[in-house]
Amino acid sequence: MYLTNIFVRRCLKKTILERYQRHKNAVTVFKITSNKYYHQNVADFYAGKSIFITGGTGYLGKAFIEKLLYSTDVEKIYMLIRETQQLTALVRLSDMLENPVFTRIKKEKPKALEKIVPILGDIEKPNLGMTSTDEKTLIDKVSIVIHSAATTKFNEPLLKALQINYEGTRKVLSLCKKIKNVQAYIHISTAYTNTDKNVIEERVYPMPVDVSYIYNELARIGNNKDKISTLLYGKPTTYTFTKALAESLIATEHENIPTVIIRPTMVASSFNEPLKNWTDNMSFHTTILLSGATGLNRVIRGKSSNIVDFVPIDYVTNFTLVAAATLPRSSKLAVYNCGTSSINPIHLDEIFKYFNKANIKFNSNDSRFPKVFIVESELARDILTFITQIIPAYVFDTLLKIKGKQTRYVKLQRKFIYARNKYEYFNRYSWIFKTDKLLDIYKNISEQDRREFPLNLSDIIWPEYMMTYAKAVQELLLTQKKDNKTMP
Repeated sequence: MYLTNIFVRRCLKKTILERYQRHKNAVTVFKITSNKYYHQNVADFYAGKSIFITGGTGYLGKAFIEKLLYSTDVEKIYMLIRETQQLTALVRLSDMLENPVFTRIKKEKPKALEKIVPILGDIEKPNLGMTSTDEKTLIDKVSIVIHSAATTKFNEPLLKALQINYEGTRKVLSLCKKIKNVQAYIHISTAYTNTDKNVIEERVYPMPVDVSYIYNELARIGNNKDKISTLLYGKPTTYTFTKALAESLIATEHENIPTVIIRPTMVASSFNEPLKNWTDNMSFHTTILLSGATGLNRVIRGKSSNIVDFVPIDYVTNFTLVAAATLPRSSKLAVYNCGTSSINPIHLDEIFKYFNKANIKFNSNDSRFPKVFIVESELARDILTFITQIIPAYVFDTLLKIKGKQTRYVKLQRKFIYARNKYEYFNRYSWIFKTDKLLDIYKNISEQDRREFPLNLSDIIWPEYMMTYAKAVQELLLTQKKDNKTMP
């Protein structure tokens, strides 16, 4: 018995030692992995590097440029700018820098704006429309490429959307392969590339068709809209379809380039930076909210419980820059969803409730009726629309006629109702966009990076944020009104 106990104790001791050693080894491996991927602060990764960005004059593009200039010591930001007959590249750049998003840069780091270098080009043209001299500059000096240029129009003709979203990506990827010291290619996609699934993982899903087939079919059927819709294979718009094709292209052809695909959901106004309440983008979801708050629209087809995935633009900006900085230096492709549905969801009825409350508060003397009815059936939508929108529109137009003024309400309603019904797909369905990789990055970056590049989406308090969102929209409308008055 005594010998047996000794034998058992020795076996237990050996087992415990083995477990401890395995745990020690596991911890060591974790530390090595963590140090390998997150060994430096995000700002240090970008310090002294030059960046090439497409879509820099767009909503997200401006936010990327501002954040890079403010929070990192980049060497240069080479910015692809398309020239028009009315506006030169330098004029477009100058106009862009007048945007409020650059306010803090001008106050605190005005010389940083000198780091922006315009590159004349066009995403639709061969070789991005660049001169050979500019291309050589990029090949020799750039380390990081951010491809943000895209057509985001839901109703863009398919061939046009392919030329911009798919072929444009192919051209940028081709440039990346020529760059001598490329350390990261950042591709801005959309979370809605795979809406045929209820839960969207952070990976590239295979496309059901090759792009060559799409081109052949387009050549065969021409501009037949009904037949073209069958070529989208269940994707709701030409935008989401061509962005999905671009993801597939990257997955098969990125080769040895460290590549990040970022999939934002519905990008909304800023949460905190570079200033609160900033937007310069009247997107479709913003238009729907505004139309509900002003009484232009009273009816939405969908479910009150559907999750609406809004994400503030500064969170998208921060996460994108952090994700690229922490990307493993390998040929592996990393895909990240950037949204709130799996972390901090808000529902369809709540977004109108909070947004409308904000508008009532800001315009207490307004006689609007900011109530939006959410219905599930098409019949209920049409009946309520007729009662609450079309009949009042005829009444208001009749009053305008009596006063000898130009009628406009019926025409406005017809135009809006058509657009609302055409794209109600995004209200009728609900998705969960997994963000496990985003959470993993957040857990592993330093406290300093968490302060400098906030990306914890759980921090958003929706009633408060939707009020700031409403403020941002109101400020945008005021700015547009002033600009229209100053136009010759």
